[in-house]
Amino acid sequence: EYVGNPSVDSVSAFMNEDFDEAQFRAANGLDSRPIVALLAGSRRQEIRSCLPIMVQLAENYSECQFVVAAAPGVEAEFYESVVGEKEVKIIYGATYPLLRVARAAVVNSGTATLETALFRVPQVVVYKVFGGRLTMLLKPLLIKTPWVSLVNILLNRGVYPECLGGDANAEKVLDAFQQLTIPSKRNKMVSDLQSADDLWRKPDGGAAALIAENILN
Repeated sequence: EYVGNPSVDSVSAFMNEDFDEAQFRAANGLDSRPIVALLAGSRRQEIRSCLPIMVQLAENYSECQFVVAAAPGVEAEFYESVVGEKEVKIIYGATYPLLRVARAAVVNSGTATLETALFRVPQVVVYKVFGGRLTMLLKPLLIKTPWVSLVNILLNRGVYPECLGGDANAEKVLDAFQQLTIPSKRNKMVSDLQSADDLWRKPDGGAAALIAENILN
């Protein structure tokens, strides 16, 4: 029995809370420019692989401010060593507020792609894999879906561009990110997400309550 996804409950609860965007920006040293959220995963290996690719976008879009949603337990010094001299902000404990104000996002494949979609934020999905292009050549033999991000799998089409394996490089990510700046393509992404509401609809009482009820039964 499908019991819903707890991320839907979490995002829904957050969206029902009072939120002051100006206060959030001021508290985190963010100016009035459009925000691009960078979600590079929670493990050091993921961050070390993906974040350097993500932050290179800042060199091409000075009209935006790029903000890393830092993972708990990963120290600021580590992020700073990965980011280097790039003009990027790093904030902790504020992933949902960041997604609430973000104009676009670049996201490491995982639960964060679904959370970003629930906030209706257009995104590019990035994932580095060991072996790069060779691994991706083997992918059709091992994985039966053409997609790896949760939203694309659920909808069975490429709503969000994916840069995987050997294509997870600065050039490919820049090409994919440019799609998010085209109004017609942005609108299509948001429209596709709205049409998917039934796929992740929130069950009465929430996913956790339904799970507990089923276990008791």
